[in-house]
Amino acid sequence: MKLANKLTIFRGDYRYVKHKRSVSCLSSDNVGAPVYVSGNPVGTVWSVASADPANSNKMPAVGILISKDTATTGIISLFDEVNVYTELIPGKKYYVINGGISLSPPPGEVQIIGIAQSETTLFLPGNLGGGTEDNVDDDVLIDDIDLSSFYVGRAITGTATSASLWQVKKVVEQSGDIIVFQFADGSHARNKCWDDRTSYTYS
Repeated sequence: MKLANKLTIFRGDYRYVKHKRSVSCLSSDNVGAPVYVSGNPVGTVWSVASADPANSNKMPAVGILISKDTATTGIISLFDEVNVYTELIPGKKYYVINGGISLSPPPGEVQIIGIAQSETTLFLPGNLGGGTEDNVDDDVLIDDIDLSSFYVGRAITGTATSASLWQVKKVVEQSGDIIVFQFADGSHARNKCWDDRTSYTYS
């Protein structure tokens, strides 16, 4: 599957995925900066720039810039363990700020980007697009549909898959490496049942 690299961690039949993307960025964007999608992709390369909670047009962050090949190209991690920081506090949640991360929520749009696993490792839970509903305490379930699409379910950790407390979306990779997010019955709300994911209409 192109969209989600093949897996490492399993929970039942559903898969947690690791995912990285090649990007074009600004020369002023530093490794460790949370980034947002700033423009149309060029082929398979995303256009990103540093996220800024003070500017809603530069939010939400979709990942962390983890390396730069040149001044204006690099790699981002959308969800995974990121090892580009020092002096993190294990167990603490970190928020997006302009050019980096912080223990304190910033003024403006608030987004949790990850939780520290160690002094040097930040875990990004990822939201797989479609809003700022990220929560590091959530379960995220993945179920393949075919080679270019899969279902994503998100709910508070421990929620039964039969309960109507899930946000359910479909992630579809179209031609030109364009990714489309479609929600069950067109709703972002956590009011769907993961077990019924194949029965919903997605838009």
